[in-house]
Amino acid sequence: MAKPPIYYLIATLLASGCCFQPYRPVTVLVRQEEDGKPILGAEVGVSYHTKFFGPVTSSGRTDEAGKALLFVTPYNNGQHLYADLGHDHLEFLDVSNEQLEAVPWTRWLTLLRFSEARPPDFVIAVTKKPAEP
Repeated sequence: MAKPPIYYLIATLLASGCCFQPYRPVTVLVRQEEDGKPILGAEVGVSYHTKFFGPVTSSGRTDEAGKALLFVTPYNNGQHLYADLGHDHLEFLDVSNEQLEAVPWTRWLTLLRFSEARPPDFVIAVTKKPAEP
């Protein structure tokens, strides 16, 4: 008797380890370091410190409030958030597993009523890029 396809799906998920990596929805605020003004339209994302296979990455763009929603999981080699403002202007923020684990994975249950009033989980302060000669 052939096994139903659901068994193959469960076996694939368990083999990939995705069931053991609880992704957390986190808000990232990108703002200017000097005056604290939010930066609109910056590309933000997460990158994991790995050479081969790692968790699925997440990226997005900031809104008028300078916030973006990312889905991040703690990873054994670490991770960092980045803000790409274009013209080779990148800012990075290293995030420890302890910082990520402080964000409850159960926040998924409240994602539908995700409030802009909630303070950001992480802030990337962008410095002014030096003028090129």
